[in-house]
Amino acid sequence: MRASVTGRIQTVRTLLKRGAAVNKKDAIGMTALMLAAEAGHVEVIRALLAAGADPNASGGIAHGPIFSVMTMAMNSGNKNRMEVIDTLIAAGAKLNPVRESPIAPLVYAIQGCDMVMIVALLERGADVNWNRGEPLVEAVTKVYSEVEIVKVLLGAGADPNLPRINVGGDEMTLLSSLEQEVKLSRDDPGNKRDDYQQEIIRLLKKAGAKTLK
Repeated sequence: MRASVTGRIQTVRTLLKRGAAVNKKDAIGMTALMLAAEAGHVEVIRALLAAGADPNASGGIAHGPIFSVMTMAMNSGNKNRMEVIDTLIAAGAKLNPVRESPIAPLVYAIQGCDMVMIVALLERGADVNWNRGEPLVEAVTKVYSEVEIVKVLLGAGADPNLPRINVGGDEMTLLSSLEQEVKLSRDDPGNKRDDYQQEIIRLLKKAGAKTLK
């Protein structure tokens, strides 16, 4: 594990030749590949993949954040992160995991307001409507709704009528939910979030959003 984090490729190769368990997890469920991906060590990543490392491994703290190899590879501190994610995708890393899997890379990028990565993932095949429109829901329901991210998602084909939001036990469309929230916040004229929401409502309507439940 330590050799993968620090990028000591020769040590990694030696350990693999000696039969090191390439998919062994540490105390919080991290594999060597996950740690190498986070650190951006491409040579180590390739060596681990060649030895059978799982490009879709996941781990994290119980009742805490869950990470996948892909989400760790998206570390904005790495200048070569695009090379890392391309290496992982070529090895079978899933851009659109099954619903039960850890968070999708696109949703993770939206949570981090990482516009560069959002665009990169969409260009590489990330499903903008993954899990019944979760990416758009994530962008719209953030504490401060991200207007520019909403524009990018809608421009990439996000269906504004696909998501359903549970409000007080009732399911309604994303637009209906947002309009209801704006209506309730009108008593606070200084609510900056309301300005963001009004612009997003306009964008959703322009994209064909319906107000029906």
